[in-house]
Amino acid sequence: MYCLLVFVNLFFFAFDYALKYFTGNTLTPFSMNMFFISIVGAPLMTFINYIIIIVLLILSFILFLVIFYKKTWRNLRVSKIFAIFCFGSIFAALCINPLSVALTKLYFQMNPPVWSLKNDIYPFIKVPKPNTIQNAPNIVYIFLESFNDAYIKDSIFPTLAPNLSSLKNTMLFEKVARSPGAQITIEGMFSSFCGVPYLFSFKNPSNNDFGKNIKCASHILKDLGYHTYFIKGANLEFQNTDRFLDAMEFDERFGRAELAQRKAKNFNEWGVDDDEMLEFAWEDFLRLSHDKTPFLQTILTISTHSPNGFVAKSCENLQGNFNESFYDKSGEDREITMLRAIGCTDKLLGEFINKIRKSEFGENTIIVLQSDHPAPIIEQSDKIFKLAQSSGGLYFAINDPKITQNIRISRQSSTIDIFTTVLDYIGVLDEMQLGRSALKYDSLYNSMNSANYVKAARLAPYIDYDEIEKIQK
Repeated sequence: MYCLLVFVNLFFFAFDYALKYFTGNTLTPFSMNMFFISIVGAPLMTFINYIIIIVLLILSFILFLVIFYKKTWRNLRVSKIFAIFCFGSIFAALCINPLSVALTKLYFQMNPPVWSLKNDIYPFIKVPKPNTIQNAPNIVYIFLESFNDAYIKDSIFPTLAPNLSSLKNTMLFEKVARSPGAQITIEGMFSSFCGVPYLFSFKNPSNNDFGKNIKCASHILKDLGYHTYFIKGANLEFQNTDRFLDAMEFDERFGRAELAQRKAKNFNEWGVDDDEMLEFAWEDFLRLSHDKTPFLQTILTISTHSPNGFVAKSCENLQGNFNESFYDKSGEDREITMLRAIGCTDKLLGEFINKIRKSEFGENTIIVLQSDHPAPIIEQSDKIFKLAQSSGGLYFAINDPKITQNIRISRQSSTIDIFTTVLDYIGVLDEMQLGRSALKYDSLYNSMNSANYVKAARLAPYIDYDEIEKIQK
């Protein structure tokens, strides 16, 4: 029993360290999203190094304890008092282990009564009240996979992303934080679309409906006559994206399987390469534009996916500075795949944006660029990863020919505020659930503690607009 407790304690320490390494936090309700909706369908060979290390660590723990028990503990003659002291000490150590504490908090966070959640969160919820708009613009909304705002800053990564860092007619938001509960792609998209965090339903895992009871950006735009479209290179089933799109009532959706049917040829471990995926997106942009109906075209890139990114075939000979030593003088003179992947993403998006702007439909199209979440890890280079983290923010920009000169917005905002800000920009609304437009209001990010974000995610499936309006009258 003593050896078992020692093993559990050591395992808990190792597991907690791995969590903090990959997510920047210990076990939380939002960490559970990653386990339940990110592992299934992920290309495990991408993370084979980490899997091997974890397996070897577990086997090492077991081997150490077996040897310790056989060679030492079993042959020790100890008093009962000493044995009780040893057992009590390791049991106490297990109780105060960071993961044990996190598990205790997790239990209480996941099981509060709904009425208490409403009391705590309803005062922050703003019922969406959209305006009708004239001359509705088409919206091309691009989520950039694992993209940090540091990549476009010449002070940190000079020359790495020349196209995005020099976009004209652009409103750039400089202080955009990752909201609690927006660590993985589906969380980032849901938080932005709906103005509230997403939490996997453990009580009913087969029916994670992504809050059909609330109005999200896609619902609001559809009510205003928009056609909604989504495309990404990975499978739609990954991270329950298909269920998310169902709940958001998207009219069209394309993933790996659908693009394969359209004769896609270039694939990486996650899905269709970005260069080919964006070619399909361009074809569909032209088709949607010719239909004369306003549309929301949502695009999710894949090239910069952790741990090291994927370089599309059209970027294999891309010229640029992709060596570690170029950005960190103490680094080695070796190419970092993620840097080339970032440069590739910049090149492909630059070409895609230029094609839209030069087309006959460019004047009536706004382009939104948003990080889905920050890079969780860059395996090949800890130095480059630290530089990527040094700025600490997400990339968010609105590109529109009607913006005559570049504008920088320095008001604090977060993932939850981004699509609300876009809706305010086109005149639809400026508040949505926890979302606040960065063009007008201070974000709740600085005033609402992380515990309330967990409560908001737990409450999301139970939000009742009629109840809120009665309370707030």
